[in-house]
Amino acid sequence: MKVSRKIAVFGSLVLGILGLLLGLRSYEKHLTEQKRLSEIADTTRIKADQGDTAAEYKLARMYYQGKGIRRDLGESVGWFRKAADQGYAKAEFSLGDLYHRGEGVPKDDAGAVRWIQKAADQGDPYAESALGYSYLNGEGVP
Repeated sequence: MKVSRKIAVFGSLVLGILGLLLGLRSYEKHLTEQKRLSEIADTTRIKADQGDTAAEYKLARMYYQGKGIRRDLGESVGWFRKAADQGYAKAEFSLGDLYHRGEGVPKDDAGAVRWIQKAADQGDPYAESALGYSYLNGEGVP
């Protein structure tokens, strides 16, 4: 085998090993991040179970996004509703948004507007914008 061919094979081998090591490093970072998010989810669940509305909202978002916890729209809706029933504006808006999109709940524009209106009444800017959109497009409003 010629020297240039040996160098090419050796170079390819080195690059392959480096790629494998970088891949393993990325996977290790991923596992570390998943463990950290799982610990956050556990802590948030404890606070939510104690009635902390901000934690209830955060846990709902985690279930919705599947971060640190398996994605579960039913759990997400349940925790959004629990926080929304206590007047937590972000949860009211999020629940309304889910009803608007029919995600995890049956699509219901009128129900969406009811929840979004509650959040808008508390000054939530996203809810105010969404409410304006609903009126502009005649979705879920009289």
